[in-house]
Amino acid sequence: MAISRHLSKTVARAASTSTSAQTTKAAGDISSVFPSLRPDYQPEPLPPRFRDLKTRLFEKNEKALTESWKRLLPSLEEEVERIKAKGSDVSPMIFMFIRK
Repeated sequence: MAISRHLSKTVARAASTSTSAQTTKAAGDISSVFPSLRPDYQPEPLPPRFRDLKTRLFEKNEKALTESWKRLLPSLEEEVERIKAKGSDVSPMIFMFIRK
């Protein structure tokens, strides 16, 4: 069963690759992919439920959140200085932490 699942993923990947390789995209700039980079971009506010959720979470955990922010700030300042020192030699990395 694992082989058939792997094979189907491989077949699907090959099919999507061959299709996308044949499709020609119109020329454009990066704002065609990231609309927020357009000069006329107007962000839409999130629904109020997100503000309400954030408020409830903060009210429940105000002291813990404030203390964790205070602990985080010195390391952020240190990292900013490292980035400034390295300039364009910095390689951005994104780490994903997955909880099980």
